[in-house]
Amino acid sequence: MTIPAAIELAIVAALRTASIGASVRVLPYRSPAAEGDTDMDRQAPCIDVRCSTPALEESMRTWTADVTVECRTALEDDRKREVLAELEAAAESALGGIYAAYINRTTGTERTAFESTLASLAPAVTVGGYTFESSGVPYDDSGYQAIGYTLRVHFARAGY
Repeated sequence: MTIPAAIELAIVAALRTASIGASVRVLPYRSPAAEGDTDMDRQAPCIDVRCSTPALEESMRTWTADVTVECRTALEDDRKREVLAELEAAAESALGGIYAAYINRTTGTERTAFESTLASLAPAVTVGGYTFESSGVPYDDSGYQAIGYTLRVHFARAGY
């Protein structure tokens, strides 16, 4: 499994600790079957999780990967954006929980879910920290509306 695929599944594990509801589809881009997604049709509400290809930092020893978590609902079903707001709050809670536990040097439900899943899927990866990155503005497109967050994962890889 690639590191981006493992990071996506680890973010899914953290998101599942939040109150997003069982009917909300969480779609890791590289592993759609992991959440039971057998058709790739857009369905809403959903949370789309996509991780960039890892890049080396200036030190040439540590890596980063940006994970975009995008919450989506259908405009027709969620004109007041109430469901979108609930998904956004859940995503913010999960990603914020990972970040807060790291900054405060504590364990937390979200951080534990993320790091334990990542360790089992990509044992060569050691997380070094997290930062939030710009995710752009909310948008609507083709009958869907979306808002998202980007969490940058800083890590080291065994063998590099």
